[in-house]
Amino acid sequence: MKKYFIQVTMILVTLIIGFIAYPNLPEQVPLHWGLNGFGNEVHKLFMLLFFPTLMAFTHVTISLLLKGHKGIRNQKTLLFIDNGMLILLLILQLLFLASGLGWSLNQNFFIGILIGSVTLLIANFMPKSKTNFLFGLRTPWTLKDERVWLKANRFSGKLLFFVGILIVSLSFITPKEIAMISLILILTAAFIATLASYIIYRNIKA
Repeated sequence: MKKYFIQVTMILVTLIIGFIAYPNLPEQVPLHWGLNGFGNEVHKLFMLLFFPTLMAFTHVTISLLLKGHKGIRNQKTLLFIDNGMLILLLILQLLFLASGLGWSLNQNFFIGILIGSVTLLIANFMPKSKTNFLFGLRTPWTLKDERVWLKANRFSGKLLFFVGILIVSLSFITPKEIAMISLILILTAAFIATLASYIIYRNIKA
C-alpha cells in the first residue's frame, strides 16, 4: 500500500471531489468531447464514478505489468505512465465537473493543452526506454535489433517533442479544431516514425 500511496491518494481525491460536487450538479451533466465541440449528456452518477473507476483500473493494470518488467528503466517508464494517466484523468474530471457546474470554460482549449503536454512527456521518455513490448516505438524492426530500437526511439522522441509543441501552440490559435488537428499530427508522426524505423533497420543491416 505504501508503495502506491500517491496513486491511491489521487484516486481517492478524484472520488472525494466528485462527491463534493454531486449535490450541485444537474441530473444530466454535459460532456463535451469531439472534433468541433460535439456534446452529449451523462447522468451525474456516471460522472461521479467514471473517472475514479477508470483510474483504479488503469493503476491496477499497470501495477500488474510492473511485476513482469524488472528492468529499472522500463519500471520507471511504467510508473511514469501510471502517474501521468492518473493526473490526466483527474484533470479531465475537474474540467467536466466545472462544465456541469456551469462554469464557462473552453474545454477544447484545455484538452488541446493536455494532449500536447502528454505528447511532450511521452517524447521525453521514449529515448530512455529499452526494448520492450509495452512502451516506445514497437515495430517489427525495432523489436528485432536493440540498435534499431535506440535510434528509432530517439528519432521518435524528437519528432513527438515537435508535435507536442505544435499542439500546445495551436491550442491557443485554433482551439475549436484542436482535437482533429491533434489526431492528424499524431497519426502523421506515427507513420513517419514507423517508416523511419524501417529505414534505420535497412541501413544497419546493409
